[in-house]
Amino acid sequence: MPIELPSLLGKSMYQIGAYAGYMMEKQAQGHALMGTPVIPLNFTVDRIPVNHAREVLQNDPFLSTDQKGQVLAIIDNAGYNNKTGKASTTDLAAGAIRAGFGLAGGAVAGYVLGNLFAMPTAVTRALSLAGGVAGALLNTGVVK
Repeated sequence: MPIELPSLLGKSMYQIGAYAGYMMEKQAQGHALMGTPVIPLNFTVDRIPVNHAREVLQNDPFLSTDQKGQVLAIIDNAGYNNKTGKASTTDLAAGAIRAGFGLAGGAVAGYVLGNLFAMPTAVTRALSLAGGVAGALLNTGVVK
């Protein structure tokens, strides 16, 4: 039986981001329950550009200063590769755990951030300005 997806026509970028974040969280939770690795979305790459992620977050008009600080703490604690300036989803999950998100919360945070910032830089910038990044982060519980 095929899964019915809600129509995204006429929805705001915040609503679309919230739905995408919800789906990413459910996928991560399902894999955690089964003890299998999370299968990334099609556009996920092994490493995300940390400086780009910081820039997008700092310029996001929908996140409060505290919310931005929560996400930047994950990135700061990620232990990314200084030579390449990139962090993996695993690095981000470890950073979230070190930032106090706990094991399950850290896994979800790393997965969500990895998927958001693995998209082309122009896409994540546009999503952020339209509310899509904030929608995904707020509705998955990565920030409160």
